[in-house]
Amino acid sequence: MLCGSNCCVHVQKSHATFLKPKELQIIQMLGDENIHTLKDVAFRLGLTYSTLRLYMTQIYNKVGLRGGSQRSLLLWAFKNQEKLGIKVPFNTKENGKEEPG
Repeated sequence: MLCGSNCCVHVQKSHATFLKPKELQIIQMLGDENIHTLKDVAFRLGLTYSTLRLYMTQIYNKVGLRGGSQRSLLLWAFKNQEKLGIKVPFNTKENGKEEPG
C-alpha cells in the first residue's frame, strides 16, 4: 500500500498487472542514456508528444505518483523492476551520473 507521499517508492504487486506493454516500454526508455527528453521517447515510439504525455499521466496515476517527476518514476521503476518483469536501465557513475539509492 502506498504511504500517501509523492516521494514514496512502495509498490503494490497489482500495479505491474495494470501497466500496459506500451507503458512498460516507455518506463524502460526513460532510463536509456541515449534518450534525453520525452520528445525523444515519442519520436522513437512513433507517437506524438501529446499522446506520450497522456501515457505518462496514466502511468503516474497507476503507480501512485500523481504529480510526480520522471526521475521519481524512474527510481520507482528501478527499485521495482523485478515485480514489473522488465529491465530498467539506469545511468551509472561510469557515465558521470550516480546510481539510485
